[in-house]
Parts: sequence; C-alpha cells; structure tokens
Amino acid sequence: MDPLPARASGYSSSHSTTTSRDADNPSFDPRIPAELIPVIIQYASYDDLPSCALVCKWWTPYSQRRRFSSLSLYQNSKCRVWNARFDAAPHLIPYIEKLWLGGSDEDEDGNTIDPSTREVPEDHLPFLQGGAALRIVHRLTAVRVLAIVDFQHQFGQEQQRAFRNMLTVEELELSFVSFRAPQEVVDFVSGMPVLQSLALDDRVGVWEDLSDATGEFERIPPPTELCRLRLLSTENLLERPDLLTWLHRFFDLTELVSFQITWQPLDGETPESDEIQLYTELVSKASGVKHLIFSHLRQPSPGEVDYALASFMEFGTFTSFQSLETFVIDGEDADSFTDAAINIHVPVTLLPSFRAPVLRRIELPLNVHLSRLIDLDRYRTGLEWERLDDLLASRHFPALQQVIFNLRLTLHSWDERQQAPDIADIEDLVIASLPRFVQSGQLFFR
Repeated sequence: MDPLPARASGYSSSHSTTTSRDADNPSFDPRIPAELIPVIIQYASYDDLPSCALVCKWWTPYSQRRRFSSLSLYQNSKCRVWNARFDAAPHLIPYIEKLWLGGSDEDEDGNTIDPSTREVPEDHLPFLQGGAALRIVHRLTAVRVLAIVDFQHQFGQEQQRAFRNMLTVEELELSFVSFRAPQEVVDFVSGMPVLQSLALDDRVGVWEDLSDATGEFERIPPPTELCRLRLLSTENLLERPDLLTWLHRFFDLTELVSFQITWQPLDGETPESDEIQLYTELVSKASGVKHLIFSHLRQPSPGEVDYALASFMEFGTFTSFQSLETFVIDGEDADSFTDAAINIHVPVTLLPSFRAPVLRRIELPLNVHLSRLIDLDRYRTGLEWERLDDLLASRHFPALQQVIFNLRLTLHSWDERQQAPDIADIEDLVIASLPRFVQSGQLFFR
C-alpha cells in the first residue's frame, strides 16, 4: 500500500486534517481510518470505481489503481486510444500490472493479412506491427503479469525491442507465439530478470524442423544463474523436445511450488524414446513441488494412445514427490461422461505410485450431464468408484485431511414432467459410491 499524506492517515485530530473545503464536502469523513480506504475500494464493483474516484482526493489514487490495474489489447486502434489517454494522464501508466495481448493474422475488418505488407493503414496491420501498439508496450514498465496469445508469423526483433522495458514481469504466459528462432525465445525470456511463473503450450516457437531447433537450444550457452521458477504450467509438450530442452537447460525447478500439467492422447506415430525420456525427466525435476495440478484431461478416442500417462507409470515419475501437499484434477472443461470417467481414472491409476507422506488435500471434479434420470446410472456404475474408495480408505496417505469433489450438474433438454435432480442428489451418489472412505469424515463438496 502506498503511504498517504500524513494528514490523511490514522485518526489525526480534525484541526490538523480537515480543511474548510473538506469540511464542506459531505463525502469527506475524517473519521474513516486511512487504512480502510483501499479495503473499501477493493470491495467496490468495477462499474462503481469511477464514482469512487470522485468521492474525495484521498480515494482517487486507490480507485484508479484498481480500475487500471489490468489491460487487454488486441487491436491497433485500441492502442491509439490508450496512448492518448496515457499522454493526458501519465500517472496511470504505473498502475497497469496485468497485460493481455492477443494477436491475429486478420485486420480489424476480419480480412487475412500478408504480414510482409506495409502499404496499408496502421489499423489494418496485424496487431503489434503498428506503431501505436509498439509504443504502448514500450511505455508499460510496471507490468507484473504478461500474457501473449496467438501471435503467428509476427513476433520478430521489432516486437522484441518493445518489451525490453518490462523488467518487472513475474508471471508470463505464452500460447501460440511464433518466434523465428530459438535464440529469440531465449533472449525474450532472459530479459525478464524477476520471472517466477511460466505457462506455455506446444504452439510456442513453431519451427519447420524440431530436431534443428532442439540442437540450437543445446548449443546456446545457458546463463550463469538459471531462472528460478516457483510456478510452471506446461501443455502438450511430450512431442516438443526443443521446448523441453529449453526448460531443462535454462530454468531451475528446485524451488518450484506449483506445477500444472496438461496432456492429450496422441493419434499417429509413437513418440521417440528420447522425447519420452526428456518429458518424464522434466516432470521429475519438479519433485519438490507442494501443489500438483492435472488439467483438461481427455479420454483417448479410438486409435489414440495416452503416452504421457503410460510413461508416468512406466518410469515411476511421481514416486519422488514427497513434499506434495495438494493434488488437484482441474475438470473445468469436462462436458461429457467420458470426461468424468478420465478424471477418476487418472488419479486411481497414478496416485498409488505416489510417495507423499504430507499430502493433505485431494480435489477431484465431477461434472454430471443428464438428459434423462436414467443417465445418472452411468455415473453410479460406469466410474471406478471401488478403486477410488479402496485407495482413499487405505493408509497410503497418512496426512490426508480432505478429499473435495467439485460438483457441477448440467441438464440437457430435460423433460419437465420428470422431477429434475439437483446437486444434493449428486452428493448422495458420491457418498453411496465411497462407503468406506466416507466413514473417515474427510469427504467434502464444493
């Protein structure tokens, strides 16, 4: 919290804090402690923040700080508007701490653009190729959370230079960002000296030859002091040996606190053995994590194989995760019975291999989709409840205190002549399906 002027802090006497102008202002109340102002602002709705800024001069900076704390940009014309606002009120620039940048290969009229074309108005250039966009990125020097999404064929040296002033970035998300060479990826991230959190997927740095890119990452000398991450999120990296090599050589995962892993079953050729080894070794490097999250799991379709799950089992990847305190399956996107099945199958398959003496909380999703009441029987008999009950009721995790089911019920074209089930019915289903574990009193619902 930024310090307020002395006369606005605490319960100072009225003769030293209240001017005649303040006294005439019914919105000013010197009896409100200064430390409560940011608390009040925090609970105000976003739409009320402009009004909060007008209450009195003490409220203005707190209201503006929250109102302008985040910024999302995806059009060059929007950047022109924001540049004009920052020109008129430069004190707002340090308030921007969260920045989301979304690129596209379409202009603002929805037409596909040739990135090499320059003989067009700035608003019709791909995002971040116009001067207004590059200028605004260059001006934002207090950004702590940065997300760059969907930049195909656009992220070159000009864009790299615009980010050189972002020395305060602590959290970085890269998704579908096409760098021209591995060296540019290294240079971009190494320009963020306080980076602690990284999220990336398999669409970062899409080169023509993965083996050449992997070799280049191996030839680039790593820094003397590796980037120490505390949070890491990876998505579908099993077939990306280049990105796995980058993570291996340029990041220190020994102090990682939270690790989120997303993978999908593969259709086609079996991954190379060295790719599987790189992948499982990277996961094993994070053995000191306290919080492990699996997200967006999907049941293999015919012809697909879940190589990631199989390799985790074959190599005992999680046997060394002895500091683990929470294990979460994130099933927010689960929208079918098969999704519910895989969200139970993965934990009952992997958790027995864990040696986690301090694991205290497990969170599992159960998203139930029903068109008829009889559909509920699939969730009673088609999930691996017995294996889950045996595992949770055992003493495999001596410190376990909570197993939380995150429940969601969706009814599709429900016949109004039938009584519709509710969340309480889903709770009863889970309780009946875990008869041994429920006696421990450690089952909870959310």
